[in-house]
Amino acid sequence: MAQASPTTLGFLTWSSSVPTGGNVYDDRLTESLLAAGADLHRHHVRGVWPRDSEQHRAAVAAVLRSRPVWLVDSIIACAVPDLVAEATERGQRVIILLHSLLSSELGLSETDQQRYRALEAAALRAASRVVTPSQWAADDLRQRYGITDTAVARPGVEASPLTAGSPSGNRLLSLGSLTPTKDQLGFAAALSRVAQLPWSARLVGGDRVRPDYTAALRRSLRQQRLDSRIMITGPLTGSALDGVWADTDLLVLTSRSETYAMVVAEALAHGIPAVVTGGTGAVEALGQVDGIVPGTAVPAGDTATLTAVLQRWLTDQQLRDEWRAAARRRRDTLTTWSDCAAIVLTALVDP
Repeated sequence: MAQASPTTLGFLTWSSSVPTGGNVYDDRLTESLLAAGADLHRHHVRGVWPRDSEQHRAAVAAVLRSRPVWLVDSIIACAVPDLVAEATERGQRVIILLHSLLSSELGLSETDQQRYRALEAAALRAASRVVTPSQWAADDLRQRYGITDTAVARPGVEASPLTAGSPSGNRLLSLGSLTPTKDQLGFAAALSRVAQLPWSARLVGGDRVRPDYTAALRRSLRQQRLDSRIMITGPLTGSALDGVWADTDLLVLTSRSETYAMVVAEALAHGIPAVVTGGTGAVEALGQVDGIVPGTAVPAGDTATLTAVLQRWLTDQQLRDEWRAAARRRRDTLTTWSDCAAIVLTALVDP
């Protein structure tokens, strides 16, 4: 790596019992920075953020004082913007690693949404720099909060075995915590309209993040008599998740808000095409090669369009072949974690 590492670099992250894209990003980035020779010291903060921020404020403040350069997970930084400001006013560099914006989550009260926006604006403006996972996210921050000092570090992806794909393409996957923002209810609604076709679907992800939403989803599946065809698995990792990828033909991401969508890159790493939500960072993750997209984007919440896309996928062999071929070509162009780490390290040390 051409850029020298700061002598004392800290990485302040949030520990969660539920696997998330942000946690995976933090873990892989840590490994890659260390492999590149960075003098990295990682500190974990527990609790449910931002709800538990007050009880951890003193610990976060003490940690931030301990090193001159900090990379801070956005879920922490945007809960304690005053501590970010104090650190930069002391002459320290604090770079926020943005995974998502809490103010974009569906189901928030107007009061909570306004509070999160104020916290985000204060933290992001106080930071020395912001690292985003996509150009889409960087553009969004400029429009929302006037943030211009950003660096784009797209998440890397690990080399993965190619999924052969079944002839019928009828094994569908939604991967992400069960929440209104991820909108698995919208996916189920579209599937109910193609119930006459042969397919099966798995909803993989944290099913205790929003117990009320999970309960509503299970109730809807029972009412539509889809509970035997749509399996809610809970969060999966390791070999269990590898098995799911090996048994998937198409990823369907109905999320209303995404700064990038690592699951899309993970699908492409297996040669699996994807349907994503337009107007989000997931479109950037899907990408294209020579003008050919390995899937498609549909408008957020547009059940009719999603239904039409699924019906065509399930009935059009030529479409399946085209999307699979495009996914395999896109697979060869995906960002590596070492590429991601090089961009982050440059953002940390460059003034």
